[in-house]
Amino acid sequence: MKKSAITELLFGNSLRLTGVVCCILFMSGCCKIFDGGNRFTKENQTALYGKDYIPKIKGLNTQGYFYGNNDHGWYEALVLYPDGTAIDYTGSKLYDSLKGKYLPTLDALINDTHFSRFIYSQRNDTLILDNYLHLCNGRYLTSRYYFIEDKNTLRFFKYIYYPEKGKTGSVINKNEVLHFVPVDTLPNMPEPWLKKQKWMWENEDEWKDYKRELKARKDSIKRARKLKTNH
Repeated sequence: MKKSAITELLFGNSLRLTGVVCCILFMSGCCKIFDGGNRFTKENQTALYGKDYIPKIKGLNTQGYFYGNNDHGWYEALVLYPDGTAIDYTGSKLYDSLKGKYLPTLDALINDTHFSRFIYSQRNDTLILDNYLHLCNGRYLTSRYYFIEDKNTLRFFKYIYYPEKGKTGSVINKNEVLHFVPVDTLPNMPEPWLKKQKWMWENEDEWKDYKRELKARKDSIKRARKLKTNH
């Protein structure tokens, strides 16, 4: 098997890799005692959080999902949320029966499926999705590049992974087309875990402000629950 094929097998779908890694970590507990740090640099990251981080997608519909089936034969639905989070739901052949059909919600697609989480940005007519994998020997960055052919069509044309800090990322060329399907209501998104990481922010002081804001919100919720219980 060629090196690029092996690489894509390992890194091309974070779900598969994450499942294997979770089993290993569960048995060994190695991540509790060792952290290899980031295996990428800030220059490799295409999107970082800041106080005014609001991703603006131009020339592309986002109130719905982009449907396609990848070269692994899996069906997927890519959803772009307003907060900069992208979710790639991957799962059953149920997608095939719903292909191109209007849906009031995404429940039929996302129940009993798996997903990968990204942070996205746009550069001209290219949509870029960054995904982070946390393994025992460090945190890895992979990036997907999509060409915006029109407001309803994306073409996944390139995939980059960064195996070592300071080294050029390895590129795998792709050619997968995704088509837009409208949806009335997108599911609510939990607070992105990436947003809590200092290395995901352009400015450390802004990250500290965000952490304080997050703590204040949690404390407020706890107080409200306590008052409700007392009454």
